[in-house]
Amino acid sequence: MILPYSPKKAPDVFSGAFFYAGKAPILLMQAGLYIHIPFCIRKCRYCDFYSVTDRNRIDAFLCALHREIRLRAADGNKSFDTIYIGGGTPSMLSSAQIGSILEALFRSFPIEASCEVTLEANPGTVDGQRLARLRALGITRLQLGIQSFQDEALQFLGRIHTGREAERVLQDALAIGGWKVGADLIYNIPVRGRLALMQDLAHLARIRPHHLSCYSLGIEEGTALHDALQRGEFQPLPEAEEAGRFRIVAEKLSDAGYAQYEISNFALVLSGDDHINRSRHNGKYWSGAPYLGLGPGAHSYLPHVRSWNDRNLAGYVENLSQGRLPPGGSEALSRENRMVETVFLGLRTSEGIDSHTFHADFGIDLAGIIRQMMAQRPWRRLMAFDGARVVLTRDGWVVMDAVVRQIVERISGR
Repeated sequence: MILPYSPKKAPDVFSGAFFYAGKAPILLMQAGLYIHIPFCIRKCRYCDFYSVTDRNRIDAFLCALHREIRLRAADGNKSFDTIYIGGGTPSMLSSAQIGSILEALFRSFPIEASCEVTLEANPGTVDGQRLARLRALGITRLQLGIQSFQDEALQFLGRIHTGREAERVLQDALAIGGWKVGADLIYNIPVRGRLALMQDLAHLARIRPHHLSCYSLGIEEGTALHDALQRGEFQPLPEAEEAGRFRIVAEKLSDAGYAQYEISNFALVLSGDDHINRSRHNGKYWSGAPYLGLGPGAHSYLPHVRSWNDRNLAGYVENLSQGRLPPGGSEALSRENRMVETVFLGLRTSEGIDSHTFHADFGIDLAGIIRQMMAQRPWRRLMAFDGARVVLTRDGWVVMDAVVRQIVERISGR
């Protein structure tokens, strides 16, 4: 999840576990569980998520994860309706290992019978038989890291699979049935032109996965791709070209029957309803719902506190082997932080922000601010407002950071 500012370490306000803020436990229902699997066969050139490539450490990690599950569950007072196993590359683990994680979660936490269970997987680590075993474990959503069907683009990104492998795995997953199958796509890869992007989109439209996540390629400091950029091996796309490609993605997928319900996420519309194929877990990040993250580098959120485990597998394993929760930090969000996040995250979605709820939460007349902005012609192209709810248009999403900045400046002046 991208935030408009970097979390700062604050004094630890938890009394021993995720579920306690200050002295009194806070009961909030329908939370999400996120499990971070910090292993990859090979680190992709663009990835800045925490992962390691030493598979000899998997058993020690799993022992530690099971201990963390027990420790976090001891103070639990929520029920969960989503589980998301991400990474890293969770599909590196065997089906038995993934099954043991799910068994421990269902045994330790109060989990709704209708729980959405998502697993991230990469082509190159799964085949049809493996996918069938994963589905048999009770996985209800599979998110495949396709990124592109173009081999040149995949090599540039450092992916371990080919375009043909990606297509085969995606089709195998859909053929199994009984679960929702999603795919990730990066739309602004510098070595891939617009024609290749449109070919990728046409390919996806023909295969028709239930869900698509289409991301802009971020070049983060500390990644191999950033080092290559510093050496002058490639040039990132100009902002205007990125904006053009964003529009291409949105238009082509809309034509193919996908609803853009969040700036980067598209759900296949079935019987006139796009909610059927939306990611329930990811929706928690945008709506401010609570979630608990387990594993090294995982983040948790309990209104109004964010916490995280350190990105350190050795420290994670060592502390849990001694019966201690893994080291990490926490940040108590200020009222201003919460207002900024509400605007930023709400405007990422097709539902936008309800001005009445915003006023109730923060005492700010957001409706009045939006009316003033929309009295000026340029804003009418970027936003829509029905008197209660403000949403961004497709043009508004293209320049979302600038729109959010203007709204926040007006809010801060009230």
